[in-house]
Amino acid sequence: MYTLNYQLFDTVLILFNRRRKIPPNLNTHIQRLGNMLKYRKPNMFERVLLVVGILVMLVGFYLINKVFVDNNSELSWQFLQTVFLWLMLVIFIIIIAISEDIKQTMMENHSKQLELLREDLKRRR
Repeated sequence: MYTLNYQLFDTVLILFNRRRKIPPNLNTHIQRLGNMLKYRKPNMFERVLLVVGILVMLVGFYLINKVFVDNNSELSWQFLQTVFLWLMLVIFIIIIAISEDIKQTMMENHSKQLELLREDLKRRR
């Protein structure tokens, strides 16, 4: 992840800094920037997590709203606890989705770095 941010920062510096001369390999910097913004297909776990997250949000909101209306729109400690637990569950699902995306991105970057290291070792021999 750090290398991607560094490459992005370096590309932006090259494109917008007038003091530095534009290197002849500017096309490679632009290609790296395009590769960083590539669309990745979601895997099965992410699809299931999306469906579960939507269901948790809809069913939770419906049940909390139903309890609120049944109690004549009065707030109680149990109602507030239920709402906060539901919000914690929604936040937990969002964190799981983000961590899965980061894991997939790191695995892709790791395989690319291994390929680059192999190519570099072949050139040095």
